Amino acid sequence: MKAGEILEDALSKTRGIVSVSKTWDMDKYVYELVVNEAEALKYGLTREDIKKQIQMALTRSSSGNFSKK
Repeated sequence: MKAGEILEDALSKTRGIVSVSKTWDMDKYVYELVVNEAEALKYGLTREDIKKQIQMALTRSSSGNFSKK
């Protein structure tokens, strides 16, 4: 039994938990984004601003437009 299966099994036996399911797939890619904070500040952006824009793009929410200063 794999670690994920052990965890799912243990959680499903825990009193009060109604449903157990995993939300990840082993075939998905993981990317690491390194923000050049000095360059981002030229556009008035923080690391948090950039993170929010990427999250909105990935969830297909509308995102904002930024102009170069």
